[in-house]
Amino acid sequence: MRSVSMAAMVLCLGCHSAIEAPTDFDELLIFLFDHFDDEDTDHLVAGVENLVAYVEGHRPELKQGYVVDNLSSEVVEEIEGEAHDLTDLLGVAFTHDFQHSLQTMVDAQVLDDPMVYWPGKYEKYDKSPVTDRECFLANSCPRYVQDTASINNLPLGLTADVEYRAVYRWIETSVGPAMVQRNHLLRLAKFNWDWIEMEFQYYLGVQVELEADSTNRTEATWMLANMGESPIPVDLGIQLALDSMRGSAEAWDVYLETRDD
Repeated sequence: MRSVSMAAMVLCLGCHSAIEAPTDFDELLIFLFDHFDDEDTDHLVAGVENLVAYVEGHRPELKQGYVVDNLSSEVVEEIEGEAHDLTDLLGVAFTHDFQHSLQTMVDAQVLDDPMVYWPGKYEKYDKSPVTDRECFLANSCPRYVQDTASINNLPLGLTADVEYRAVYRWIETSVGPAMVQRNHLLRLAKFNWDWIEMEFQYYLGVQVELEADSTNRTEATWMLANMGESPIPVDLGIQLALDSMRGSAEAWDVYLETRDD
Protein backbone atom coordinates (compact mmCIF):
# COMPACT_ATOMS: atom_id res chain seq x y z
CA MET A 1 0.00 0.00 0.00
CA ARG A 2 1.14 3.51 -0.67
CA SER A 3 2.45 5.16 2.49
CA VAL A 4 0.67 8.49 2.70
CA SER A 5 3.11 11.23 3.70
CA MET A 6 2.43 12.08 7.31
CA ALA A 7 3.55 15.66 6.75
CA ALA A 8 1.04 16.03 3.93
CA MET A 9 -1.65 14.39 6.02
CA VAL A 10 -1.05 16.71 8.95
CA LEU A 11 -1.22 19.73 6.66
CA CYS A 12 -4.50 18.36 5.32
CA LEU A 13 -6.18 18.07 8.73
CA GLY A 14 -9.27 20.24 8.77
CA CYS A 15 -8.24 21.86 5.48
CA HIS A 16 -11.36 20.97 3.51
CA SER A 17 -13.50 24.09 3.15
CA ALA A 18 -14.02 25.80 6.52
CA ILE A 19 -14.95 22.58 8.34
CA GLU A 20 -12.87 21.60 11.35
CA ALA A 21 -13.15 17.90 12.06
CA PRO A 22 -11.75 16.25 15.21
CA THR A 23 -8.36 14.56 15.15
CA ASP A 24 -9.05 12.18 18.05
CA PHE A 25 -10.10 8.71 16.84
CA ASP A 26 -13.13 8.28 19.10
CA GLU A 27 -14.36 11.79 18.36
CA LEU A 28 -13.85 11.25 14.63
CA LEU A 29 -16.05 8.16 14.55
CA ILE A 30 -18.82 9.94 16.44
CA PHE A 31 -18.39 13.02 14.21
CA LEU A 32 -18.80 10.91 11.05
CA PHE A 33 -21.77 9.03 12.49
CA ASP A 34 -23.47 12.26 13.57
CA HIS A 35 -22.97 14.00 10.21
CA PHE A 36 -23.72 11.00 8.04
CA ASP A 37 -27.12 12.29 6.90
CA ASP A 38 -25.96 15.84 6.14
CA GLU A 39 -27.07 16.89 2.68
CA ASP A 40 -23.72 18.56 2.11
CA THR A 41 -20.68 16.26 2.35
CA ASP A 42 -18.21 18.80 3.76
CA HIS A 43 -18.27 17.35 7.28
CA LEU A 44 -17.92 13.79 5.98
CA VAL A 45 -15.01 14.75 3.74
CA ALA A 46 -13.15 16.55 6.52
CA GLY A 47 -13.82 13.66 8.91
CA VAL A 48 -12.65 10.98 6.48
CA GLU A 49 -9.46 12.91 5.68
CA ASN A 50 -8.63 13.18 9.37
CA LEU A 51 -9.54 9.53 9.93
CA VAL A 52 -7.10 8.41 7.22
CA ALA A 53 -4.39 10.51 8.84
CA TYR A 54 -5.08 8.88 12.20
CA VAL A 55 -5.08 5.36 10.75
CA GLU A 56 -1.75 6.03 9.04
CA GLY A 57 -0.18 6.83 12.39
CA HIS A 58 -1.90 4.10 14.46
CA ARG A 59 -2.43 1.19 12.08
CA PRO A 60 -0.90 -1.62 14.24
CA GLU A 61 -3.10 -0.99 17.29
CA LEU A 62 -6.22 -0.41 15.19
CA LYS A 63 -5.66 -3.74 13.44
CA GLN A 64 -5.86 -5.38 16.87
CA GLY A 65 -9.19 -3.73 17.64
CA TYR A 66 -10.05 -0.66 19.67
CA VAL A 67 -12.73 0.16 22.25
CA VAL A 68 -14.45 3.45 21.36
CA ASP A 69 -16.65 5.98 23.13
CA ASN A 70 -20.44 6.17 23.17
CA LEU A 71 -22.45 7.76 20.40
CA SER A 72 -24.25 11.02 21.05
CA SER A 73 -27.67 10.55 22.64
CA GLU A 74 -29.19 13.13 20.26
CA VAL A 75 -28.41 11.12 17.12
CA VAL A 76 -29.55 7.84 18.71
CA GLU A 77 -32.83 9.51 19.66
CA GLU A 78 -33.20 10.83 16.11
CA ILE A 79 -32.74 7.33 14.65
CA GLU A 80 -34.78 5.44 17.26
CA GLY A 81 -37.54 8.01 17.66
CA GLU A 82 -37.11 8.15 21.44
CA ALA A 83 -34.45 8.80 24.07
CA HIS A 84 -32.31 5.92 25.39
CA ASP A 85 -29.93 5.47 28.29
CA LEU A 86 -26.56 4.87 26.60
CA THR A 87 -24.65 4.08 29.80
CA ASP A 88 -24.05 0.45 28.81
CA LEU A 89 -23.56 1.07 25.10
CA LEU A 90 -20.44 -0.80 23.94
CA GLY A 91 -18.40 0.36 20.95
CA VAL A 92 -15.44 -1.24 19.16
CA ALA A 93 -13.50 -0.36 16.01
CA PHE A 94 -11.17 -2.16 13.64
CA THR A 95 -9.17 -1.35 10.50
CA HIS A 96 -8.01 -3.57 7.65
CA ASP A 97 -6.24 -3.03 4.31
CA PHE A 98 -7.52 -4.78 1.21
CA GLN A 99 -5.56 -5.14 -2.01
CA HIS A 100 -8.58 -4.33 -4.17
CA SER A 101 -10.14 -1.22 -5.64
CA LEU A 102 -12.93 0.61 -3.85
CA GLN A 103 -15.30 -0.14 -6.72
CA THR A 104 -14.61 -3.87 -6.42
CA MET A 105 -15.18 -3.70 -2.68
CA VAL A 106 -18.49 -1.85 -3.00
CA ASP A 107 -19.74 -3.98 -5.91
CA ALA A 108 -19.14 -7.15 -3.91
CA GLN A 109 -20.62 -5.71 -0.74
CA VAL A 110 -23.82 -4.53 -2.41
CA LEU A 111 -24.32 -7.29 -4.97
CA ASP A 112 -22.79 -10.53 -3.71
CA ASP A 113 -24.16 -13.13 -1.32
CA PRO A 114 -22.39 -13.32 2.08
CA MET A 115 -23.54 -16.93 2.38
CA VAL A 116 -21.10 -17.64 -0.46
CA TYR A 117 -18.10 -15.65 0.73
CA TRP A 118 -18.53 -16.49 4.43
CA PRO A 119 -19.82 -20.10 4.52
CA GLY A 120 -21.47 -21.11 7.79
CA LYS A 121 -21.84 -17.55 9.10
CA TYR A 122 -25.47 -17.16 8.00
CA GLU A 123 -28.55 -19.35 7.67
CA LYS A 124 -30.28 -16.63 5.65
CA TYR A 125 -29.21 -13.36 4.05
CA ASP A 126 -31.72 -11.45 1.92
CA LYS A 127 -30.97 -8.00 0.47
CA SER A 128 -33.77 -5.67 -0.63
CA PRO A 129 -32.88 -2.47 -2.54
CA VAL A 130 -34.81 0.56 -1.31
CA THR A 131 -33.29 2.99 -3.83
CA ASP A 132 -31.68 2.55 -7.28
CA ARG A 133 -28.79 0.12 -6.83
CA GLU A 134 -27.52 0.22 -10.42
CA CYS A 135 -27.42 4.01 -10.38
CA PHE A 136 -25.30 3.96 -7.23
CA LEU A 137 -22.87 1.33 -8.49
CA ALA A 138 -22.42 3.31 -11.70
CA ASN A 139 -21.44 6.30 -9.54
CA SER A 140 -24.39 8.24 -10.95
CA CYS A 141 -26.27 8.42 -7.63
CA PRO A 142 -24.45 9.61 -4.49
CA ARG A 143 -26.51 7.52 -2.07
CA TYR A 144 -27.96 4.01 -1.87
CA VAL A 145 -30.29 2.45 0.71
CA GLN A 146 -30.69 -1.29 1.25
CA ASP A 147 -32.61 -3.37 3.78
CA THR A 148 -31.30 -6.74 4.89
CA ALA A 149 -32.90 -9.67 6.70
CA SER A 150 -30.47 -12.27 8.00
CA ILE A 151 -30.12 -15.12 10.45
CA ASN A 152 -26.60 -15.06 11.86
CA ASN A 153 -24.83 -18.05 13.39
CA LEU A 154 -22.91 -17.03 16.52
CA PRO A 155 -20.66 -19.01 18.90
CA LEU A 156 -22.08 -21.73 21.20
CA GLY A 157 -25.08 -22.42 18.98
CA LEU A 158 -26.55 -18.94 19.37
CA THR A 159 -28.43 -17.51 16.37
CA ALA A 160 -29.69 -13.97 15.78
CA ASP A 161 -32.58 -13.05 13.49
CA VAL A 162 -31.77 -9.51 12.37
CA GLU A 163 -33.33 -6.89 10.11
CA TYR A 164 -31.36 -3.73 9.43
CA ARG A 165 -31.08 -0.80 7.05
CA ALA A 166 -27.75 0.11 5.43
CA VAL A 167 -27.16 3.49 3.80
CA TYR A 168 -24.13 4.01 1.54
CA ARG A 169 -22.66 7.32 0.32
CA TRP A 170 -19.93 8.07 -2.22
CA ILE A 171 -17.67 11.00 -1.34
CA GLU A 172 -14.51 12.48 -2.88
CA THR A 173 -11.64 13.38 -0.57
CA SER A 174 -8.11 14.71 -0.97
CA VAL A 175 -6.74 11.27 0.01
CA GLY A 176 -8.82 9.26 -2.44
CA PRO A 177 -12.38 8.28 -3.34
CA ALA A 178 -14.37 6.95 -0.40
CA MET A 179 -17.61 5.24 0.51
CA VAL A 180 -19.14 5.72 3.94
CA GLN A 181 -21.83 3.44 5.33
CA ARG A 182 -24.16 3.57 8.32
CA ASN A 183 -26.42 0.72 9.53
CA HIS A 184 -29.17 0.55 12.14
CA LEU A 185 -31.61 -2.14 13.20
CA LEU A 186 -35.16 -1.98 11.86
CA ARG A 187 -36.47 -4.01 14.81
CA LEU A 188 -35.18 -5.76 17.89
CA ALA A 189 -32.96 -8.71 17.03
CA LYS A 190 -34.48 -12.09 17.90
CA PHE A 191 -32.22 -14.71 19.50
CA ASN A 192 -32.84 -18.43 19.91
CA TRP A 193 -31.96 -17.91 23.58
CA ASP A 194 -34.79 -15.73 24.84
CA TRP A 195 -32.80 -14.37 27.78
CA ILE A 196 -30.53 -12.45 25.38
CA GLU A 197 -31.82 -9.15 24.00
CA MET A 198 -30.25 -6.66 21.60
CA GLU A 199 -31.87 -3.27 22.16
CA PHE A 200 -30.07 -1.65 19.27
CA GLN A 201 -26.91 -1.84 17.20
CA TYR A 202 -25.21 0.66 14.90
CA TYR A 203 -22.44 0.30 12.37
CA LEU A 204 -20.19 2.84 10.67
CA GLY A 205 -17.89 1.83 7.83
CA VAL A 206 -15.39 4.05 6.01
CA GLN A 207 -13.65 2.66 2.92
CA VAL A 208 -11.02 4.78 1.20
CA GLU A 209 -9.04 3.91 -1.91
CA LEU A 210 -5.55 5.17 -1.08
CA GLU A 211 -4.09 3.99 -4.38
CA ALA A 212 -5.12 1.76 -7.28
CA ASP A 213 -6.23 -1.66 -5.99
CA SER A 214 -5.57 -0.74 -2.37
CA THR A 215 -8.44 0.18 -0.06
CA ASN A 216 -8.48 0.75 3.68
CA ARG A 217 -11.65 -0.07 5.61
CA THR A 218 -12.10 1.31 9.11
CA GLU A 219 -15.30 0.28 10.84
CA ALA A 220 -16.98 0.67 14.18
CA THR A 221 -19.98 -0.99 15.75
CA TRP A 222 -21.94 0.03 18.83
CA MET A 223 -24.42 -2.23 20.57
CA LEU A 224 -26.61 -2.34 23.65
CA ALA A 225 -27.33 -5.95 24.58
CA ASN A 226 -28.63 -7.62 27.72
CA MET A 227 -28.25 -11.11 29.18
CA GLY A 228 -31.25 -11.53 31.41
CA GLU A 229 -31.62 -8.42 33.53
CA SER A 230 -28.00 -7.28 33.11
CA PRO A 231 -25.98 -5.78 30.27
CA ILE A 232 -23.79 -8.23 28.36
CA PRO A 233 -20.35 -8.46 30.06
CA VAL A 234 -18.01 -5.93 28.51
CA ASP A 235 -15.20 -8.41 27.78
CA LEU A 236 -17.61 -10.82 26.10
CA GLY A 237 -19.21 -8.08 24.04
CA ILE A 238 -15.85 -6.77 22.88
CA GLN A 239 -14.64 -10.24 21.96
CA LEU A 240 -17.79 -11.11 20.00
CA ALA A 241 -17.74 -7.84 18.07
CA LEU A 242 -14.04 -7.96 17.22
CA ASP A 243 -14.18 -11.64 16.27
CA SER A 244 -16.97 -10.78 13.84
CA MET A 245 -15.00 -7.89 12.32
CA ARG A 246 -11.80 -9.91 11.96
CA GLY A 247 -13.70 -12.89 10.56
CA SER A 248 -15.41 -10.68 8.00
CA ALA A 249 -12.09 -9.16 6.88
CA GLU A 250 -10.49 -12.59 6.51
CA ALA A 251 -13.47 -13.92 4.56
CA TRP A 252 -13.37 -10.88 2.27
CA ASP A 253 -9.65 -11.32 1.60
CA VAL A 254 -10.17 -14.91 0.47
CA TYR A 255 -13.35 -14.25 -1.49
CA LEU A 256 -12.18 -11.14 -3.34
CA GLU A 257 -9.09 -12.94 -4.63
CA THR A 258 -11.38 -15.46 -6.29
CA ARG A 259 -13.90 -12.85 -7.41
CA ASP A 260 -11.24 -10.79 -9.17
CA ASP A 261 -10.42 -13.82 -11.31
